[in-house]
Amino acid sequence: EGFVPKRHRIIFRHGAVYEFSAEPSGRRIYLVATYHPSRRNTQTGLLTPKMLARVFARAVRLAGRA
Repeated sequence: EGFVPKRHRIIFRHGAVYEFSAEPSGRRIYLVATYHPSRRNTQTGLLTPKMLARVFARAVRLAGRA
């Protein structure tokens, strides 16, 4: 069994943050979604360097709270 309950539906969205609790410790687990930095995604503008930097900055902030 993992941290994601089977009843939890994750809908992908760039920049979305999903929060889970690892029982019994109560520790918080965060899943931060981002587009893959592939050539297609970067050349078409689907993912820009600024967008990716924001996602990583948010992940770093969340890691400090985990």
